[in-house]
Amino acid sequence: MEWQSYIALGIVAITLVIFAFRLFFKKKSKKSCGHGCGCAANEKQ
Repeated sequence: MEWQSYIALGIVAITLVIFAFRLFFKKKSKKSCGHGCGCAANEKQ
């Protein structure tokens, strides 16, 4: 293998790690902003 192949495989591996990290550690979306902004989701509480 030439050095370009190692670089390409490294980039693919880094990308897979980033995708896996984002898949397993998603931020949980909030239904409201949590402030007294008057948004529709806040009024239901």
